Amino acid sequence: MSLTILNTPTSPNVTGTNLIYTISSSVVPAYQYRYLVDVYESGSATRLARFKYPQNSSGTVNIDLGRVLDDYLDYDYNWKTTITDSSSLANKEFTIKFGDEYGTSYTSNVTTNPDQVSSSIKVFKGNIEYPSVAEYFTASNTIEYQSSSINFNYKPFVNSDIGDYSESTMTNNPNLLTTPVRAKYNSYDFNTGIEDDFWAKDMWLSSSQGFYVAQPTSLEDYGTETYLFTDETRGQPLASITIFNDNNERIWFNRLPGAESSAGGWDGTANISIPTGLKNLQGLYNITSLTGSLGDGPLSASISSSDQWNWYVIAAVSHATPTQFASHYYYNEDKGPDTLLSLNTGSASDALGRWLTDCSPIKPALWAKKYYPTYCNNEKTRFAFINSFGAWDYYNVYMPTRRVTNIDRKIYEQPRLNLNERQTTYNVSNRGETQYYTEYTDDFEITTDIIDSQESQWLREMFESPEVYIQSGSDFIPINMLNTTEQIINSSARNKQFQYTIRYQFSNLREPR
Repeated sequence: MSLTILNTPTSPNVTGTNLIYTISSSVVPAYQYRYLVDVYESGSATRLARFKYPQNSSGTVNIDLGRVLDDYLDYDYNWKTTITDSSSLANKEFTIKFGDEYGTSYTSNVTTNPDQVSSSIKVFKGNIEYPSVAEYFTASNTIEYQSSSINFNYKPFVNSDIGDYSESTMTNNPNLLTTPVRAKYNSYDFNTGIEDDFWAKDMWLSSSQGFYVAQPTSLEDYGTETYLFTDETRGQPLASITIFNDNNERIWFNRLPGAESSAGGWDGTANISIPTGLKNLQGLYNITSLTGSLGDGPLSASISSSDQWNWYVIAAVSHATPTQFASHYYYNEDKGPDTLLSLNTGSASDALGRWLTDCSPIKPALWAKKYYPTYCNNEKTRFAFINSFGAWDYYNVYMPTRRVTNIDRKIYEQPRLNLNERQTTYNVSNRGETQYYTEYTDDFEITTDIIDSQESQWLREMFESPEVYIQSGSDFIPINMLNTTEQIINSSARNKQFQYTIRYQFSNLREPR
């Protein structure tokens, strides 16, 4: 065997970076020498692609397979999933086999020697997260960031030492990040260190600054949250939904479909999506003992208007021993966040958001001081877009939409008099210039509410996203973003608040006539 693998990318990794393999050979230099690279999907004997590379000046070869592997992945269009869903489209394992070929002279035939050494890698469509957390110190509640790297650091997203204190949620949406490692509004002012994995209780007791956040939604909104599942994740994701009324009484509870068992349901690496929108969960049955007048029927039959509920929490863990968990809060867009933000009951001994039984309310001091929008005047646009992790994020804008229609007309001029007649006459109704083709291009604009720097930096991902949709009823309609510039925070002394004007066109334009 003449080949040696000197360097491989870490696994799992993302295709939106440089996935560098370095190979050396003991027969370099040889006549007409080329390194061979064969790409297979793991477990398949069908070769996807073959590439040939010449040696560099050092006799080795450095091969970047990021773009190559990206071509064999796709996005999972699972906005409407009603169960915990794993897709093989967005996350795959590949086997990379290396060989070589060379001849006995400059003009001889070459001998091909494939499959001498191989390496496997698990990848998904995403980008590196930088800065990324390298270490989390529970005693001091401090974070150490890793130095710049071309490799994706998956540790904060799985059940590693860091992952015990970090959400596996593949999003930078600050309204869904509440853990010690990833909370965007966490001020790190805890009076005591974090004990064990019960960080939610420690944060409840000792933090004085707000960092819990919530996202507005409605009964008609589809939504998902995506988690990274790896070999280090124990079991499969476990999640539940608990719904409260205006009196902060628990009226609805169930585990999310497909997440009932702690037994492992997936092998290897996968992107796991759980349904979080009330539209996704309308067939879910109420199993709480506090059913009241709602009964234990499906969600769609019992909660049919915004008057019947106020807020809910999705509590999720990514492994089989749920000593810690991530609670994500959603509030009724029609009623606004007032009731949610006034929560001041419940026992401090209860860890917040228990996935098995209940969700304890939160004292008001723990809510981040930010703007929480309210739906009014029937002005709402719901965007769904692929974020930097290759997963779906959702964003509601409660502002009027402006439309500008550009019209392109083609006109020709026809004679007003027919001089070929025996005796011509002028008719005032005869058309001279005639329009024979009209094309319409509709440009839309919508301005966001006032947002802070955390939310503005997350929304940059929508402007850069390769896939953006608008939810219209039960349909998701593709659009193209027209924004060509982005504004980011310039200093800590100014630009504390932002407003974005989002410009877009529908991907399918009106037919010309």
